[in-house]
Amino acid sequence: MLIRCLAVGTGGFVGSVLRYLLSQIPVKGINYPINTLITNVIGAVIIGIVISYADKTGMQPEKLLLLKT
Repeated sequence: MLIRCLAVGTGGFVGSVLRYLLSQIPVKGINYPINTLITNVIGAVIIGIVISYADKTGMQPEKLLLLKT
C-alpha cells in the first residue's frame, strides 16, 4: 500500500510540474486558455497509450499508477 501511495504521489508531483511549465508558454492573440486544452488533450492521449501498452505487456500495478497519475 505504501509503494502505491508513493507511486501516485510521485506521478502527481511530476505531472503537476509539467502542467505548470506548459501553462507558462506564452500564446499571443488567443483569448482562450489554449494551454490548458492542449495539456489535457496530450495527457489523455498519453494515458490511453500507457493503458494500452500496460494491457499488452502486463505492467506492474505500481508502475501503471505512476504513469497514469
